Amino acid sequence: MKHNTAVIILVVSILFLGIYNTYELVQETNINQKNQLISEMEEKKDKFNKWIITKKVILDTAKDIVDNFSYEDIVKMNINNTLLDINNKDEDISEMYIGLKDGSFVTGSDWIPPDDYDPRQRSWYIEALSKDKTIISNIYTDRETGEELVTISSPLYIDEEIVGVIAADVFMNNINEYLQSQLLDNNSYAYIINENGEILVHTKDKSLIKKSIYSINIEGYVDFFEKAKDSSNSISGSYTIDGRNVNGVLQKIEGIDWYIGISAEKDFGIENLTNSGKYIEITVINLLLALIISLSIFNIIRTKKKLKLENIGLSLDNSIDYLTGAYNRRYYEKYLNIIWEESKNNTQISALMIDIDHFKKYNDTYGHQKGDDILKIVADTINKNIRDDDTLIRYGGEEFLILLKDTNIGEAKIVAEKIKEAVYNKKIENKNTALGILTISIGVSSVLPKKNIIKEDFIYEADEALYKAKEMGRNRVCLCKKIN
Repeated sequence: MKHNTAVIILVVSILFLGIYNTYELVQETNINQKNQLISEMEEKKDKFNKWIITKKVILDTAKDIVDNFSYEDIVKMNINNTLLDINNKDEDISEMYIGLKDGSFVTGSDWIPPDDYDPRQRSWYIEALSKDKTIISNIYTDRETGEELVTISSPLYIDEEIVGVIAADVFMNNINEYLQSQLLDNNSYAYIINENGEILVHTKDKSLIKKSIYSINIEGYVDFFEKAKDSSNSISGSYTIDGRNVNGVLQKIEGIDWYIGISAEKDFGIENLTNSGKYIEITVINLLLALIISLSIFNIIRTKKKLKLENIGLSLDNSIDYLTGAYNRRYYEKYLNIIWEESKNNTQISALMIDIDHFKKYNDTYGHQKGDDILKIVADTINKNIRDDDTLIRYGGEEFLILLKDTNIGEAKIVAEKIKEAVYNKKIENKNTALGILTISIGVSSVLPKKNIIKEDFIYEADEALYKAKEMGRNRVCLCKKIN
């Protein structure tokens, strides 16, 4: 009797452990999938931004070429204009053209616009002039091909006088193909949504294009989208489409009122094990095949441990800026809360806001690849001149933020001067500065965290001090006016 009782206890224990670990495996698998999506999202978002930027660079290059010629030189060839024939190596740009302020048209191809075509009435012309900068238009339908496209356009000046708008077309199908080429997993898909919730691109279901997320049945997606609109970071979540559960991430694309998303359906082969009917089947099977269950439990536990280790790595990856190795804004928001609570009414913390001087001009002069190399060098130089428990964050673009625990304003200024000199001593060429080498400017603030102090103001003070340093000629350290 005791032997039978022991067997029953053993089998019941195996059943319980099998069901519990199966449930845990489901949870870890979903977390793992979300973390993989976030990692993929960060990489694909940055690649897409660079892909769009290359189109802008081609347009700006054509603009620079045209700037070197007179108005008469430009208009003497209204078709097949060689000044605009620089996009032959980029198949994503259909052609380049100029809409002139008198309503006439110059193009780098043999296309001749219809008689009723007036570029001054087109949105790409009007918006570029009104904003006086390079813009990407809303999506519209090409009147000849019937295909959807966007136009990159920029005001064109000759001798400081506006003569029209230079532009280039990018078809939405090319954007779709680019996104599709970036997805290595057949179970995942990418899409782009505009600020109003209209689906512009979808690599999996083209029937959704032009539809609004507010009018189609996607349970839980509207809340998901609204959260993305309220955040500058990637938003992850789950929602349901036609009864199918989906994990996804969504984030705003820099410089455009578009949002890029990557999604994948959940692994139903594992998830359905949690349904009550499946639980009964598992119970019966485990009662008959206790040995097989034992082996299954071993494999499940091993897989769960592996997934947990992967999730730890993925969570860390999601906190790191993949280009520079510094922490990113997502990590910064969490970490600031932690050190604020740790230091409250006890020790001062300091912030160094750092900006690479004339970085945009550096990119324009030496190219974006060199610009990326500079970001890595500056981040590495900073890390070599701060303590192990100081935290370096890529705050955005060419801006870095350092948070220093248990450090007052005087000590923080010494660290800032040390970093500034270390970058200066690298003697990296930058023709755009008066010194002819790459330099940085730094703003410093310090605070004793208290209940009546807003922690974001502390960061804002460092940013204000940085602005002052740049106003005073750059390559310098400035302290905030208000010392808490």
